[in-house]
Amino acid sequence: MSSLKHISRETVLRTLDEADAMGLPAFLAKYGYHAAKAYQIRYMGRSYPSKAILGVAGGLRPAEFFGGVAQAVPALERLGFQIRNGERVGAGIRARALPLDVAAYFASGSNRVGEIRGLGELGHDIGTVAGELNAEALEELELLAGTDVQIFVDSGAFSGTPDWDKVLGLYIRLAKVLGNQLWVVAPDVVGDQEATLELLERFHQDLFDLNMLGARVIVPLQKGQLDLSAFYCVVLGTLDFAPVPGLPCKKAATTLDEAKQFFANLDAWRLDEPGAVHLLGMGPKNRLADEFVAAAGDRAVTMDSNWIRANVGRGPRPRAYTAARDLVAWVKDPANRARLALLIALGSWG
Repeated sequence: MSSLKHISRETVLRTLDEADAMGLPAFLAKYGYHAAKAYQIRYMGRSYPSKAILGVAGGLRPAEFFGGVAQAVPALERLGFQIRNGERVGAGIRARALPLDVAAYFASGSNRVGEIRGLGELGHDIGTVAGELNAEALEELELLAGTDVQIFVDSGAFSGTPDWDKVLGLYIRLAKVLGNQLWVVAPDVVGDQEATLELLERFHQDLFDLNMLGARVIVPLQKGQLDLSAFYCVVLGTLDFAPVPGLPCKKAATTLDEAKQFFANLDAWRLDEPGAVHLLGMGPKNRLADEFVAAAGDRAVTMDSNWIRANVGRGPRPRAYTAARDLVAWVKDPANRARLALLIALGSWG
């Protein structure tokens, strides 16, 4: 394994650039490597198979790479890269394997200090809503700066009309601390393309500033007179950068056929786009998740769903998070009680 000892960080970065340019499936096929089952390099909000990247950077064919993760993980960590064990992170949240990066699922509804702290401790990406974050929760999110935890902040437009100045101010505050760990939903009006464009024009400078700070700005592609791809073209003309297209999957939901046509048009038109897409309100348990992810092709896919809400309740029997909170009811501090309950519910403490 002497070849690995001489690999530089710059060589690994060039290999990551090559994987991005080719698309991961084509990159793996070219060099004969397989997708990672567990250990992933996390860099700039995306994940890559650790063995494949290190092997290609070192000029090694798969058959020449002996030692697997026992060699790859320490070598990459010495070069300053963050490595994530996908078999551990979020194992209790993800119901089944998807052709989807394990780091791309935001557990939404995590608006309180204890839940943020628990998910951060697990290394799982966090989903929040701007209007539901108090001062303590904001500080807890800021403490995650420099980790590989990604943070998604929804505007709350799906359930009302937010104070957009306050929402954008909160986004800017977090972006100054979290940089490219932050994903935010741009101002929009559910089911209304014209009103959404008016908001994008009104706040285009704030959105540009967020992009310059490294935050990933997600623009929900609402339905209207234009099809989704034509609407995205207008969005590109309104903003001074290419935002992440967000496909609504709950209110005014995007159909699978609409998603397939959208991606086909992006490929045909070769638009300037970020190579990523967000599925708003869709989680791994959704029966259409596999097909939406497959339709996205080589694009990085992120998704969010309210894991907290889905796992709270008693019914015939307590759901996972409620049952776990019952177990730790003796803990006096509310934040620590929520943190321990979440770790128990995800099978990561005990």
